Amino acid sequence: MMVGIFWIYQEQIFAKTMPVDTIKPIMGYVDSDLAHYTVWDEIVRRHPEVYLFEYEEIPRGRVIFDRNKMQYIVYAHPGIIDDKKKRLLIVEKFGLREKSVLFKRDEHYD
Repeated sequence: MMVGIFWIYQEQIFAKTMPVDTIKPIMGYVDSDLAHYTVWDEIVRRHPEVYLFEYEEIPRGRVIFDRNKMQYIVYAHPGIIDDKKKRLLIVEKFGLREKSVLFKRDEHYD
């Protein structure tokens, strides 16, 4: 199971992930130190179909883990949160159990 950041473009997920057990929790939460703007160049190299976009132009989000509730939280663009297929892409990419994931809209990703 992983935490990290992602983008979803044309039914594809582009992500940078880190195993949960490699990150020290802070106040009960496990979150990567990955930032969308610093990872974007790597994503463009691996997926040249997005080279014309800036990192914030494609719907994106972040997966963290709440150790107190033993629950993953996905913060993302509303177009992702409201789409079952896109939610499933995230669950599969990050190796999560769908029942243990809370999907939350975050204005940061609007």
